[in-house]
Amino acid sequence: MVEGRVLRRGAPVKPPGIITLITDFGFGDWYAGTMKGVILGINPDAVIVDVDHSIDPGNITSAALALRSSYRFFPPGTVHVVVVDPGVGSGRKILLAEWRRYLFLAPDNGILSCALGMGALGHARSLERPDFWRGRVSRTFHGRDILAPVAAHLSKGVSPGRMGPVCKNPVRIDLPLPRQVARHAVRAEVIHVDRFGTLITSLEEGAPILKPGGEIVIRIRGRELKGICSSYQAVRRGSLLAICGSSGYLEISVNGGDASRELGAGRGTTLTVKRIERKG
Repeated sequence: MVEGRVLRRGAPVKPPGIITLITDFGFGDWYAGTMKGVILGINPDAVIVDVDHSIDPGNITSAALALRSSYRFFPPGTVHVVVVDPGVGSGRKILLAEWRRYLFLAPDNGILSCALGMGALGHARSLERPDFWRGRVSRTFHGRDILAPVAAHLSKGVSPGRMGPVCKNPVRIDLPLPRQVARHAVRAEVIHVDRFGTLITSLEEGAPILKPGGEIVIRIRGRELKGICSSYQAVRRGSLLAICGSSGYLEISVNGGDASRELGAGRGTTLTVKRIERKG
């Protein structure tokens, strides 16, 4: 690793000074703001982007989905910071991972494996160099006292190799996976509900059951939807529809309405997706 550069598959990347934040802090308290203050105290030129502070408290799956859906749209060398940390103050590690020319910082609670896959953690490091932290570390706010200062130093070009040793056994969890329930049917579940009431499911857009050529029938909460729409305008206003959304997953929506409220559905609600092959 050369100082001031991220060497990871391809040409060297000069850090652009961008730091993104995903947390469960919300905006009703000072937590997100003080993290930014720490970052700017170390790197006044940092560009800080709030990706999402509305993660449900302690919801690792939602944090992983937010990271997975957003990280690749930033310039190479961006430092992505995730602070959803039910184990703060315990013996859990904090990880620094390099993946696809980005840097990721998060507690070692499965967020990064869930968002990026275990391949991203092949050379992840455990943050163990207090000289890159704040002088006094709180038991309950490692986002401010460890993650924020480390992110700021990385954004200035400090080598990731200086932050600590390779972590041999990072925690692994996966996003919920659809389960085969019949030859041409899978059971998936809602993994996120956005502010519009859209139900984002665990079924990825590229799943074999969604391939072109057959009729798709979706059953959820006693309702049946037929086909995958290409836009919200494919159905009347107020009608339910299934669509492959920008996150890369199958979504259940209402044109101009709230699917969560319409169906009485939320995170963990199951749905069945069946494929009927066309004859002839």
